Amino acid sequence: MCALLIAIGTFTKSWVGADERRMSVGVGLTGAKLCSEGQCISMGWGDKMMKRAPGDIKLFGYLGLIAGLGAIGAAGAAGGLALSRNTHKVPLKPLYGAIGAASFTHSYFLVRLLVDEKIGKGASIGYSGIVSIIGLIGAGFVLKQMLGPIIKQGAPAGAAP
Repeated sequence: MCALLIAIGTFTKSWVGADERRMSVGVGLTGAKLCSEGQCISMGWGDKMMKRAPGDIKLFGYLGLIAGLGAIGAAGAAGGLALSRNTHKVPLKPLYGAIGAASFTHSYFLVRLLVDEKIGKGASIGYSGIVSIIGLIGAGFVLKQMLGPIIKQGAPAGAAP
């Protein structure tokens, strides 16, 4: 479930949005989406129309996408191993690293969008960043509080050494 929430936040373009007259704009880790009169144009960070976007927003968009993919894989792997009763095989430290990197990049990206003079002016927070951060917090909680104690106990009784 946490991996799904992180994926929704990573791939959607509703981190920050603005509506003016008949036009709406949404920004996400992969770029922006501009909708006007029922037609939408999706733009990546490398497109001509996105050249004026601040460099750190572009950078953290790319880093957030990469870290988000890592966190999706980490949460999915931990969930899959837990459901198959192979919790002793869950590598905690790399999973903590993936979720921590995604948490930092996603949080920075969201706050940076909201405080930017051009983007943040008249914009409101969308659902994507909130969903992603909830998924990351949930994944971190599950790893630390639920799987961590089980993994530290060692392999289940009767398992081969």
